[in-house]
Amino acid sequence: MEEQLQQRIDLLEECGFVDESGKRDLCRIADILEKQYGVHVSDDSTGVLITHVAAALKRSRNGEKVEKLEPDVLEQVREIDSYQTALAARKAIVDAMENKLSADEQDFILVHVGTILESAAE
Repeated sequence: MEEQLQQRIDLLEECGFVDESGKRDLCRIADILEKQYGVHVSDDSTGVLITHVAAALKRSRNGEKVEKLEPDVLEQVREIDSYQTALAARKAIVDAMENKLSADEQDFILVHVGTILESAAE
């Protein structure tokens, strides 16, 4: 994993956004994107995804809910060329996580992953 992303994950743990299991989840996400999907995890979009998942884990731990994505945002993701790959990546990420996230949080992961994959394809 890129040193900069590892530092971000370490900082998220130090700041209390994630605990040890959350940190392992964030590292797994980076590994899945890098090793299974060929994503350069030094990309800013990957850092945004990691930070969003850290915040999602904190919200989940505190019993907070995230607002649902607008339907048009999900529709835009469905229209990207790498949509099926984004779905598979989201499933791989969610299945690998120790901590479980709501369906709404998983939708945000899909949007982030779709953005990352589309950027990588350009």
